[in-house]
Amino acid sequence: MRTFYFKRSQAPERLAHLGEGLRRIHPLGLNYAVYPDRFDAFGLRRAIRFGKGRRRVTEVFRSFSVLDGAVFTPRVHLMEAVPDPGQASRALFMARAHDPYDDPALSQEKIDEKIRINDVWAQCIRALRKELGERFYGGFMHTEYAVKHHRESLVLDRTRSSKGGYIKLLRSFPIGIATRGLCGSTGWKFAEYVAFSKAIVSEPLNYAVTGDLEAGRNDEEFNTVDECVEKATRLLEDRAFREEMMTNDARYYGANLRPDALVMNTLLKAKVVEPPRRMCQCRHRSIAERQDEQHHLPVASSFICTSKKNKCSRHWKERTSHENQSMDPGSDDVPAGIRGVQQQQPGGPERRHQAAPRTDVSPGHSRAHVAHRCAARQIGRTHRGPVR
Repeated sequence: MRTFYFKRSQAPERLAHLGEGLRRIHPLGLNYAVYPDRFDAFGLRRAIRFGKGRRRVTEVFRSFSVLDGAVFTPRVHLMEAVPDPGQASRALFMARAHDPYDDPALSQEKIDEKIRINDVWAQCIRALRKELGERFYGGFMHTEYAVKHHRESLVLDRTRSSKGGYIKLLRSFPIGIATRGLCGSTGWKFAEYVAFSKAIVSEPLNYAVTGDLEAGRNDEEFNTVDECVEKATRLLEDRAFREEMMTNDARYYGANLRPDALVMNTLLKAKVVEPPRRMCQCRHRSIAERQDEQHHLPVASSFICTSKKNKCSRHWKERTSHENQSMDPGSDDVPAGIRGVQQQQPGGPERRHQAAPRTDVSPGHSRAHVAHRCAARQIGRTHRGPVR
């Protein structure tokens, strides 16, 4: 059995020496902290076995969705949103300053890198505040190091320094500004902006990502502080361009970043499962499907059912109902499970089939095995805890 590796920070040019082995190494894609919407048994076992100190207690609490009131947990339904064209034109950039002296074993090179990154962030914050005025909100979160070394760049409202306060604030801003992290990595902030369907101003990404993420379509890139201000100003003033970018990011999230879609894409890439042949039409619809309906987006991965109860095996129908509706009931092209359902009632319009289950399943494979098992159930068991 061949082994495949999916890396968060994957740079093909750095792996060229592997030759043919490079074909088995693929980018995992963007990532950010996100937890399941339900009880996470795997996360609980992991926290008990590997957690330490206060972190261990926090992760145990986060395994139980009923305890979300005790500690903020970034669950899937809290970490996504559809584009909102009605939002006021404002930009957001909040960051947690790196403490270069938090690890005594850190090399001088790493210490200098953290200081340099903090200085770049501080310069961006000051420039954006000066040029954009009230149309910009941001700053360093109130940590001990930031208060001591970057007091003039602190966020104005201390309550926004918490994760929950930041996420609540993020929902009300259409534009987000992101920068690279340590070692040139793609920060979690970039992925959060995509999940919330924001227009993005970002430094160029150093590592490969999945899907069709492109500069100029999903984000505006900058290399200097002046360019950051210039790109942010363009998005603030050009509403059509801003809304187009928000819609593109909503598409990308549904197809590549949403946790179930990300895991499914890796399984398909490694050829562990075959693509589902049908689309779930149950009432437990994912946010990607709601985005598709509200913004006329092409259905990307809505074949993945997000039902918490996993009872969708009886809700399957053909991928496009209009094709079935246009079929001649007497034609050989009509599947066996649908033939005879369409009929003309006396004195009334033609009755069209609704969610008719398909019965011509290959021997040895149930309906759930053909489509649902390789989507909702397998993904639900595979994706546990934060994607890191």
